[in-house]
Amino acid sequence: MIKKENERNFNRELLDLLKLKYADVDIDINQSTEKVLKLLRGTSVDKDYLVEFYKKIHG
Repeated sequence: MIKKENERNFNRELLDLLKLKYADVDIDINQSTEKVLKLLRGTSVDKDYLVEFYKKIHG
């Protein structure tokens, strides 16, 4: 599992990258990465792109 501070840093980097490509990504980084990924499902982010990130996190 990702430690809390590392998870926040990961979420920040992930969301910053996604904001470059998807304008409607505006999610608080202080949530679990799994919750962030669930919230991203409600945005225009491509589902396959999210699955790729999820697999990287959970191996």
